[in-house]
Amino acid sequence: MFTKPIKRYALSIAIFTATALVGHHSNVYAESTETENIIVTSQYDSKDYLHFILDNGLKALVISDKTSEVAAASLVVGVGHRENPKAYLGLAHLLEHAVFWGSKNFPNTNEFDPFVKSNQGWSNASTRTSNTRYHFQVTQPAFDETLHRMADFLAYPLLTESSIRKSLIAVDNEFNGRINDWRKTALILQNETNPKHPSAKFGTGNTQTLSTDTKTLKKALSDFHRQYYGAQNMTLVLYGKQSTQALKTLAIKHFDQFPQSELSSQPSNEPLHLSNQLASKIEVLSPSSNPSIDLRFELPANASDFPHNTQEILFYLLGHESEGSLFTYLKTQGLINYLQVIDQGSRYVGKLHLYLELTDKGVKDQDKVIAAVFSYIDLLKKTELPPWIVAELQVMAQRQFDFPKSQEPGDWISPISDDMHLYLAKHWLNNRTQISIENFNHFLSYLTPENMQLIVSHTNKDDMPNTNKIEPIFNTPYKTSTLTTEQLNSWSNATKKSSMHLPKANPYLAQQVNNQKNHQLLLKDKTTKLVQIKPELVINKQGIQLWVQHKTDLSRNKISTSLRLYHEIKSQNPIVKQIYANMVQEQLHNSGYFASLAGFSTNINTLDSHYVIDINGYKENYFDYAEKVLTTFFTLEPSKLAFASAKQRIKGNITHRKSQDHAHQQLERVLYKDLFNELSDAQTLEALKNFSYQDYVTALNTDQQFQLNGVIAGDVNAMAVQEFAKSIISTQAIKLASDLSTTPNVKKLANTRHQSEIPLAHDDASINYLIQSQDNSFKSQAMFHLTQSLLSREYYYSIRDTKSLAYFVDLNKLYSPASSGIVMSAQSSNSSAEALINASNDFLIDYANKLTEMSEADFQQKLQLSLNKLNAPSFHLDRYTKALSTELYANGQITNYRFDQKEKIALVLSNISKESFEQFYQQQIVGKNSKRWLLFSKGKLKT
Repeated sequence: MFTKPIKRYALSIAIFTATALVGHHSNVYAESTETENIIVTSQYDSKDYLHFILDNGLKALVISDKTSEVAAASLVVGVGHRENPKAYLGLAHLLEHAVFWGSKNFPNTNEFDPFVKSNQGWSNASTRTSNTRYHFQVTQPAFDETLHRMADFLAYPLLTESSIRKSLIAVDNEFNGRINDWRKTALILQNETNPKHPSAKFGTGNTQTLSTDTKTLKKALSDFHRQYYGAQNMTLVLYGKQSTQALKTLAIKHFDQFPQSELSSQPSNEPLHLSNQLASKIEVLSPSSNPSIDLRFELPANASDFPHNTQEILFYLLGHESEGSLFTYLKTQGLINYLQVIDQGSRYVGKLHLYLELTDKGVKDQDKVIAAVFSYIDLLKKTELPPWIVAELQVMAQRQFDFPKSQEPGDWISPISDDMHLYLAKHWLNNRTQISIENFNHFLSYLTPENMQLIVSHTNKDDMPNTNKIEPIFNTPYKTSTLTTEQLNSWSNATKKSSMHLPKANPYLAQQVNNQKNHQLLLKDKTTKLVQIKPELVINKQGIQLWVQHKTDLSRNKISTSLRLYHEIKSQNPIVKQIYANMVQEQLHNSGYFASLAGFSTNINTLDSHYVIDINGYKENYFDYAEKVLTTFFTLEPSKLAFASAKQRIKGNITHRKSQDHAHQQLERVLYKDLFNELSDAQTLEALKNFSYQDYVTALNTDQQFQLNGVIAGDVNAMAVQEFAKSIISTQAIKLASDLSTTPNVKKLANTRHQSEIPLAHDDASINYLIQSQDNSFKSQAMFHLTQSLLSREYYYSIRDTKSLAYFVDLNKLYSPASSGIVMSAQSSNSSAEALINASNDFLIDYANKLTEMSEADFQQKLQLSLNKLNAPSFHLDRYTKALSTELYANGQITNYRFDQKEKIALVLSNISKESFEQFYQQQIVGKNSKRWLLFSKGKLKT
C-alpha cells in the first residue's frame, strides 16, 4: 500500500535522484499573473492569509494566526542538485551548509542556530532535486531579529575559506554516514539515467566530487550563489500572531532589498532515460535487506497534471490491500510479504516505484510476480472505475486539508513554500484536494514493460550474477541486461486474474461520501472551543480506568488514545507478548485496511509487564474502530500460519533496523532495551530460533485477566467515552480485573562508570553516553532538565562545529518514566570512538569551569530559558496523549491522578540557584560517583 511507512531505499533514491520533465511544464500555473488576492482555505481555518510580490520579484505569503505562541518562516530557493556544475558535484548542498558560517552583518561563525535555540526555536535546511529550503521557528519576540539574520546569511554570506572547510567536512561526513546497500542502489539507478540529463548528477557531494582546494571552492560557491540565490528565484512564507499587514511589513523590511540572480532551475530538453536504459533489468547485491524486486516507471510530472492529480488514483489502486487487489493476490499465492507503491515525483517528472518484498517462493518465480503486476494493470485499463473510488479519494484529501496532522507551524508552512513555485496562489494550500479521472488512461499508458526498469535485489552473493558495470561514486559493481522479447511479450499480454477486482466502497467513508454527493457541507466555524486544562477520570470501574481530556487546540475532529493493558502473568516469556502483539497488529491490518485508509491507525508495543496500545483517528466512527481494536486483541485466535508469519516479521524488522538505522540509533536501542529490562534484538533473534508454535500455545494463557488504564484526548467528551467503556465491559471475551497495574521497572545504574563496546555492522564510530540520576525526585528531574537545556547546544557546537569530530551530535534527556538523566550521542565517519569519548569527557569538565565563571544573572537568564522550554506548548495530539499516558504510568498507584508533574518540576526549577546547580553538577555529572554508562562502537576508521 502507498500509505505505509517507507521500509526501503525509496526515500534515499528520492534524495539522490534528480528528475526531468515529462509532458507539460510543471510550473506553468505558478508563472501565471493573478490580480486577486484569493487563496482557497479550509472551512475550519481561522487564520488570515495575504500574498504579494516584492519589487525585486520575491513571491511572499504571510499567515496570521492570533492563537499562536510561536513564529516561523520558510524560504525556498529554486536551485538544487540538478544545477550542480559537473566539476563540483554537490556544490548546491555545500552552499546550503556554508551560508550559515558568517554573513555581512553577522560575521562571527555560525551565529544563527545558537540565536534560534536561545529563543526556544529550531532551524533546518535541506537541498533537494530542484530547490533548497531554509526554515525556522522561534518565539514571537525573536521573530524580527531572526528574519534579519536569515535574510543576511542568504543574501550576503561571507563564504570564508575557514567556513568552507568546515562545511566540506560536514558534507563529507553526511555522505560517509549514509553509506548502505540501499544508498548504493540509489546511485546505481542514478547511473542508469541519461548522462546528459541533470538527473545523472551526483547530488550530495563529498571530498572526491568537491575540491578540497578552498580557494577554488570559494569562487565556485560565490559564482553559484550569484547565479541562483536571487529574489525572483525565491518564495517566502511568514507565520505569526501579528496581522497580515504587520507580517507584510516584516517581509518588506528584511527581503525587499534582496538582490536578484541570473538563473533558476529549468526543465531539461534531454530524455530522462536512453532507449537502452528502459525495458532493462538491473541486478544488485543487498545483503542487509530482504530479497525484493522493484518496478520503476516514468510518469508525467505531478504538478503538470493539476487539477486532476491522476497519480493519486493510480497509486491508490496499485497499492490497495483489500479483497481483489494485487497485494492480496500475490500474498495469497505466497509470493510476497510486502507491497509498496511510492511516489518519487518532483517538479519535473513523475515517478512510480513499485516495491515487492519476496518470499522464498517469490524469489524462485519472479516472472510470475511481475506478470501479476501487469495483469492488475490490465484490469485497470479495461475496467471502468466505480464512482466511489474518486469520491473516497476526494473525501480523504479534503479531510486531510480540513483537519491536517498535528505538526509545528515551522513544519506546516515548509511544503507551502515549495508549492508556491508550482501553482497559482489560489491553490497554494488546496492543490491536493482536487482529484479526477480525466487523465487516468493517459497515465496508465506509461505502465508498460517497455517503459520499465526492473531492479532485482539479491541478498545472497551466490545468487548474484557476474557484474558488468561499476557505479563510480561508491564503486559498486552491478549487472544490467535487456529484458528478453519473450518476457516483454508475456508481460505486455498479461490479462487480469479471475480473483482480481477493484476495491469495494469503504464503509468508514460512506457517510462522508454521501455528504459530499448531497453537498451537505458543515458551516464554516471559526470559533475557538473551550478545552479542559487537565484530563479527568471518567471511568473508574473494576479493571478499567480511563482519563479524558477535551482538547481541540492541537487538532480538530481527531481523537488520540494511549492505553496500557496489564495482565496477571508477570513471568511470561517476553517473546510470547511480542508475537501476540505482532499477530494482533497484522490481523487489524488485514481486517481494518479500509479503516487505515479512512485515517485510523493503531500501534501495539510490549513492555515487561504490559502492552501499550495507541489508537489515533478522526472523530467519525472513532470509538467503533477503537472497540474493534480491543475486541481483536482479546479474541484473537492464534494459528500456526499466523505464528510463523509473526516470527518472520519480527526477524525482518530487526534485519531492517540493523541495515537502515544509523550507528547512534542502534546504540540507543541497545541502551533503552537494557534499561527497560527488555530482550535485545540479538536476544530476540536467539529466542525465536527454537521457539515453536507448541511452545507458544503452552505459554499463552488464554484465560488471563487484564487491567486497562489509559488517556483519551482530542475532540471527545465524557459521554462518548462512557458508552465506549460500557461496550468494552459488556464484551464477554474481555476479562477485566483490578490491582494488576505495575510501576515502571527501570534499571538503576551503580554509582560508577561503566562502558560497553557494542559490535555493529556499520562503518562509523559512534557513542551513546548515559548519565543517570541518583533518584527520580522532582528535584532530580528539574536538575537534569536544566542540565539538558544548558549543555545541549554547547555540546553540539563543541563536537560538531568547533572540533569537527562528528556529523551527528546530540545531547537529550533520558526518555524514561521512572528515571532522570541525559544521553549524549555522537557519530562520525572520520573520528575514532576514542576521540569521541575523550572529547565528550573533556566537554563535561570544561563546562564545569564555565559554570564557575558564569555570573548569577547569566545563570538566571539561562534558567528562565529552561523554564520556557519546559512550559513550551505541544503541537502533536498523539505525542501529547502518549506523554500523559507515560506520566500516568509513572504514578500508577495514585488514584485520580491530577497530571501535575510539569508544574511540580517547574516549581522546583524556578528556585534553583547557581550555587545549588554547581553542587549538583560536580556530584552527579562529573563526580567520581556519577552514574554513567558508555556504549560505543568502533566502526571502520576511514583514511
